[in-house]
Amino acid sequence: KEEQELPPVSVEHPSILITSISKKMPLIDAVRNATDKLAQFQLIYGCDSHEFCIGQYGVDEFWHCPPLDELTAEDVISYCLEHKITAIIPTRNADLEFYARYLPLFQKQGIQPMVSSLETITTCLDKKQFAETLLKNRFPVIPAFLSLDEFQAFQADLYVVKERKGTGSQQIGLQLTREEALEHSRKLKEPLFQPYIKGVEW
Repeated sequence: KEEQELPPVSVEHPSILITSISKKMPLIDAVRNATDKLAQFQLIYGCDSHEFCIGQYGVDEFWHCPPLDELTAEDVISYCLEHKITAIIPTRNADLEFYARYLPLFQKQGIQPMVSSLETITTCLDKKQFAETLLKNRFPVIPAFLSLDEFQAFQADLYVVKERKGTGSQQIGLQLTREEALEHSRKLKEPLFQPYIKGVEW
């Protein structure tokens, strides 16, 4: 409904921007296949703060942009308007939060970042908050705790320890005893503890 209230913006030969392309060649290829099939976008732009990233060889135009903490929404909007970019595909967690935060600014300029709401993104980026939200809504998810002491009401023989935020596979500890879990947690910034449960993950 909010999008329908925005004034329609017509751009001749629009393009699309993929952020933080790094070495994500399969993603770039998938976007190219989709654009070729739909014939909706003329050029694929890619940006990254690393000047020599591999992904630049998969896009039509490469933007060596500043790091995200030095980039403003106005910088991106200016670049998009200059190059007739009407859609943005963010590809990492920090990008999702950035574009969701400034989504109305982009939409007013006829630029559509492919992101969910900021509330949804911040919930999903925090594994503790994510688990609590799903449990509150009666989803059968694995509980998450900030310390081993919180496990008093939950029996567990083995544990999983991971960072509360960020990529889940980074420095993850699997099938750890209580002593091993405690030791592993000292290597992490914000350790999150979960019981290790065998089965198929959905």
